[in-house]
Amino acid sequence: MKTDLYVTCATDREQLELLDLLRRRGYRFPGGRPLPGDDLPRRDGRPDRLPWALDTVRREAAHTSAAAVGYLSRLRGLSPAPFSRLDREAL
Repeated sequence: MKTDLYVTCATDREQLELLDLLRRRGYRFPGGRPLPGDDLPRRDGRPDRLPWALDTVRREAAHTSAAAVGYLSRLRGLSPAPFSRLDREAL
């Protein structure tokens, strides 16, 4: 997966909207597994708002850690995009 966009979500609702948008646009996890439906990634029993790394060419998505996003953003010169300001047409 060659990430070319990082997306962050401020709320669980934003994350559900992002997942719905990605599913409608044909995104899957690397390896072809479908993205989750209404169940968010969880940590300690609570929904976890992890940043999403997107490969807009291969239509792949993966949740990742904030530390990885920070490091890779600096390395590749990318800036994470908040879902609220995301250009949905870029997906």
